Amino acid sequence: MIIKYEALGGNTSEVAKNSEIKMQNKFLEYCNIPAVQWKNKIDDLILQYESDLLKYINLIEKWNKLKYEIMSRTYLEKTGYLLLQAQVAELQAKITKLSCTIRMFRETSTTIDAFKILNQSVEEKLKIVTNEIRQKEDLKKLYDNLKNTEYDQVLITYSQFCNAIKKKKYILDQIK
Repeated sequence: MIIKYEALGGNTSEVAKNSEIKMQNKFLEYCNIPAVQWKNKIDDLILQYESDLLKYINLIEKWNKLKYEIMSRTYLEKTGYLLLQAQVAELQAKITKLSCTIRMFRETSTTIDAFKILNQSVEEKLKIVTNEIRQKEDLKKLYDNLKNTEYDQVLITYSQFCNAIKKKKYILDQIK
């Protein structure tokens, strides 16, 4: 039959295409109704999902807001409490210092005289140390002025001789 159709001038490939198109159209007619229903169900689920996401976002934002407000309020209260504790500790230290000072002055009548003598002694020692520092600085300035002169060479040879004498003395002590 196909051979006769082709012999009469018919094209079998066109007939096959036409029949496929007709079958697809019939299939789509029958399947369109469920596809539309599925599409509607999927659209409904997408809308439900989007609304659930918006609710979730709102709940998370509220939770964050409450969390940070409550935590910041708690931290603020805690810092206030710690500040008060620090102030109390500072006042206790001042009270302790003053009470120790009062006790020292009440112990004996000579405490004030002892403090004066101690202060005078410390000032004298401070003057002595300050003078020594000045003398050492002056010597350092003199040495800096003599730097890179014949004095350096003499100092180097002197230290070498001293080291050689120490080594020879050590060797002699080892031999004995």
